[in-house]
Amino acid sequence: MKEVEFYGGQDIDDAMSMLYKEADKTHEVCCGTFNGQTLLSTDSIDEAYVKVTGMSKAEQEKYMQKKRDEYERKEAEHKAKIPELTEEYKQKARGLVLDSELDYWDKIVPIRLGDLYHGMELEQTLEICAIMRDEKLTYDERLHKAYKLFMDSGHSGCSAHLTANMIKRFCPDGADVADAVLNFRFDKKD
Repeated sequence: MKEVEFYGGQDIDDAMSMLYKEADKTHEVCCGTFNGQTLLSTDSIDEAYVKVTGMSKAEQEKYMQKKRDEYERKEAEHKAKIPELTEEYKQKARGLVLDSELDYWDKIVPIRLGDLYHGMELEQTLEICAIMRDEKLTYDERLHKAYKLFMDSGHSGCSAHLTANMIKRFCPDGADVADAVLNFRFDKKD
């Protein structure tokens, strides 16, 4: 049986088309691995979809359309809330964000609310500002607590750098927090 290698970003239909063409060309059954599943040139499109997704092609397309519709509904709801959320984040920032940076904070809030993260980085920046302003804790305790909050947040590389840069600009002692999280200071064994 001849094995066909699929390429990244390929969908099931393209993969099956490759298998069918190679089987016609070589006059033998061909196979390929797609998302950990072995597809055969003897499989129908629906059989291939069931192997990979657990659903027929029509069921998968219906499911994906439902997911797209739900995503678009949630996006529209979020966009409608941006003016209200903007005011909330501006008010929450008072007493937390450095006074010298409040005008810039107010300017970027609606931008951050409209981005991919929907303001997650705003919320975390304010949480870390609150930690760094908590005078009941020593400076080291504040830094460790802010570090732990940041590291437990499940950031991607992009969101981590965006949030760290916001912390650096808007938080008291933010440069120290940003340096600690970007350099994994408290995770090092030394």
